[in-house]
Amino acid sequence: MTGSHPEYWSSAGIEAVSAFLEGGGRLAYLGGNGCSGVVGVPPDAPSAIEHRRRSPSAGLWDGAPGEDHLASTGEPGGLWRHRRPRTRELLGVDITRMGFAGGRPYRVAPDRHDPRAAFVFAGVDDEVVGDFGPWPGGCAAYEVDGVDCTSGTPLHALRLASATGFRGYTAMDQRGTVQADLVFFETDGGGAVFSVGSIGWCDALPHRGYANPVARITANVLRRFADPQPFAMPQDEGEPVG
Repeated sequence: MTGSHPEYWSSAGIEAVSAFLEGGGRLAYLGGNGCSGVVGVPPDAPSAIEHRRRSPSAGLWDGAPGEDHLASTGEPGGLWRHRRPRTRELLGVDITRMGFAGGRPYRVAPDRHDPRAAFVFAGVDDEVVGDFGPWPGGCAAYEVDGVDCTSGTPLHALRLASATGFRGYTAMDQRGTVQADLVFFETDGGGAVFSVGSIGWCDALPHRGYANPVARITANVLRRFADPQPFAMPQDEGEPVG
């Protein structure tokens, strides 16, 4: 389980999560802009990390020519969306927007009714999820992630809900969607991934003393992910989600 903003990851960290999922592990990604920046750990300074921006970047700024590679490991810096595994291959989503102008609620999508996702919405009948929290407008806020099957989102992934209509946000991925997506998919090893695609999701958990659909969905997922019963890959991948 991640926190709300797990942005910077080393190769060792990405490899560890990948191996964990391949072995039947489950990953609850409860944030936004996760597994984004490539970092290295200097051998002589294990309490530090090194990150270098390189083109094509996420729309902020790029390092100078000749400064693309990490001095600590020698590998190319930049973003995991340009490496393997790409962020969407691991999480199903990747950052699409960043801003401070409030948030948006999630609205359930048709995949919410897929039997594979029944455990996620147990006890939740709301069509709109997360129209509350410290971010005005909703819990899809600050930095948000969306699906794109052409950039790695598994074809069998379920897009359970989406938040749209962001204003005053900067586009961080010209290829992907311009929304936040709630996603679930199974992995080959009997594991699964659940991604909320928003830094603001965890901020909404304590609303009304945790008696709210954001907290209920999160609890449903964590309880099922703690159950050793393996997940089964769907036989028919169906239509891609994005």
